[in-house]
Amino acid sequence: MREWRVPGPAFASVQASGMVGMMIGGATGGFIGDRLGRRAALLGSVLSFGVLTVLISFAAGVTTLAILRFFAGLGLGGAMPNAAALSSEYVPRRHRPFAVTLTIVCIPLGGTLAGLMGAQILPRYGWRVLFLVGGIVPLVLAAVLLKVL
Repeated sequence: MREWRVPGPAFASVQASGMVGMMIGGATGGFIGDRLGRRAALLGSVLSFGVLTVLISFAAGVTTLAILRFFAGLGLGGAMPNAAALSSEYVPRRHRPFAVTLTIVCIPLGGTLAGLMGAQILPRYGWRVLFLVGGIVPLVLAAVLLKVL
């Protein structure tokens, strides 16, 4: 990255840390939802993902960026099993397979939309604004979920 005069391959750890966080969050999110309640676990996961993604926009180096991506990944990963479980609980039995599938599909859909949005934001405003916007969206979602759930 030019801003920090760091070669591109140094960012492999940043990408990997986010994926490892998602993996751990996904593996433990259901357990946390069982213990604390799915609503609380989902809200906590979405809020943590949003706040940590906003904080990424203030990162001062690759190490900080990787650490924040890891913890943001925990939040995103933890949201997945709880969102799927809640969607299966909130909809009638005959619509459950579709609702759960739609819930699971929304995670990669969000990543795809973020990539498309990034192509527009990045050249004009830079990577920091991209993460700032990417963190605000889940914070808005958390506010909606707070009212709906």
